[in-house]
Amino acid sequence: MTYQNEAFSSVSFRKSLGNLPSDSVAYVYPDEQGNIWIGTDCGVVQVTGDKTILVEKRNTFAAQSFGKDIFFLSTNGIISKKEQLPIYKKRKVP
Repeated sequence: MTYQNEAFSSVSFRKSLGNLPSDSVAYVYPDEQGNIWIGTDCGVVQVTGDKTILVEKRNTFAAQSFGKDIFFLSTNGIISKKEQLPIYKKRKVP
């Protein structure tokens, strides 16, 4: 939910809406870069702004970020790492 221009707005996440692989959500994790990670029993979705991307197809129940990297822990004990792309600022060329 956000508040902007004197109005509240929200986004629903459901399998029927096409923005989650499953309605069974294990966790919601915000990282330091402003992304939201939603872990389901059918994979992990990265929410950035108004975009959702399926980034991990394993059943995971935990996420943790360290710097620009995020790690997922699967239900069978496997730890996987998703590297974040660096953010570049526009620069004027002299």
